[in-house]
Amino acid sequence: MFANEADAAARSEYIQGILQKAGPAFGTEWHHQKGKVLLRVSGVLSPSVNDLYKAAFGS
Repeated sequence: MFANEADAAARSEYIQGILQKAGPAFGTEWHHQKGKVLLRVSGVLSPSVNDLYKAAFGS
């Protein structure tokens, strides 16, 4: 949870940028944002499990 929506979005972009530059060694993850809350789901989980988290989170 962040102070505001813009901070949550900035953090998501920052993390995704690092993961893209670092390559597979750092793994992957899905990000779902709802307002000022950022949910990070491990990319080790299957897409169907990510979909469950996404639905439960409400994004």
